[in-house]
Amino acid sequence: MVLRRKDKRRYLLLYVNDEITTHFQDTNNRDKHESITILRKRFSELFGTIELEKARIKVIFENNLSSPHFLILKCNLESIDNMLCAIAFTSPPLTTIRLSGTIKKLTSSIAIEI
Repeated sequence: MVLRRKDKRRYLLLYVNDEITTHFQDTNNRDKHESITILRKRFSELFGTIELEKARIKVIFENNLSSPHFLILKCNLESIDNMLCAIAFTSPPLTTIRLSGTIKKLTSSIAIEI
């Protein structure tokens, strides 16, 4: 019998620039946010599709109704360096505000900053 452990996750709080929302008004896929599409594309260009699937990037929270646009992403701990690199190399770049191991700490920091 083989015991499998759950992968450790990290949560990222990202600020979405207004340039992204104005630049990509016309999208075919309405389910995903434009910045996530850009980020996943850049990640696969830099590190390949296998690493993209290993990273397991998921959107936890999307705040596009109020003025500051925030995203909370979840990814594997092993691919956090690649994730931060892909965030920095997106065009226009996204801004990483906070990195946390739990969603509770990250959401409490959002309440303090806003």
